[in-house]
Amino acid sequence: MKAKLAGLALLSAMSLTASAATFHFIPITSPGNTILQQLGSQLTMDVTNGGADNVIFTFTNNGPVESSISRVYFDDAPSNLFASFTVGNQTPGVNFAMNASPISLTRGDLDPWRFWATDSAAAVKPRFDNGIANSAATPGEALSMIGFLNSGITFADVVKSLTAGPPTAGDILRVGLRVIGIDQFNDSGSASFLDAGNSPVPIPESSTYGMLLAGLGLIAAIARRRQSSH
Repeated sequence: MKAKLAGLALLSAMSLTASAATFHFIPITSPGNTILQQLGSQLTMDVTNGGADNVIFTFTNNGPVESSISRVYFDDAPSNLFASFTVGNQTPGVNFAMNASPISLTRGDLDPWRFWATDSAAAVKPRFDNGIANSAATPGEALSMIGFLNSGITFADVVKSLTAGPPTAGDILRVGLRVIGIDQFNDSGSASFLDAGNSPVPIPESSTYGMLLAGLGLIAAIARRRQSSH
């Protein structure tokens, strides 16, 4: 009976709602290009519950394709989840400021994407150096953007909106990236990406890990007790 209860406790801990989710990106510039598809899978956005009134979006660029994220765009219309955004933590070598130019994602004005930015940030010139670069000289660079929620909106609402449909849907929260200095891709070496949505990778809360370990420890203790009684 105790073993069954421990098992139920473990399953319950595993089913707890995560406090963060990880998303990757797909290219809207030359969508079929294999280099850009590979690059999209190395562009990462961790969406984290920042508290009662904010959500933190952390962007990284770790992978084999040399490149630099130079601009970040949010399309929050008409979902209207956020009152405002600001630049949060930046690792050494990353330097972003609010209000990117151009004001919306390049190629986002074309079908089937129709992306229009409500908030944005851009790397300060020189943009490759101050962007979120992936190169041997700049490993582990990251940028966090903080979104302040409108009244009544929760973190769960944000994740639900991000996963509510394909990136072509216009009534959900979407995030766009402009990436420059892309190794082995066309003359300009730049391209636009949208978050892939639909299938985030959940990141359990630290308390969830604790409950999982506690459940496993209880099961192990019961097993040892049974062995010693035989």
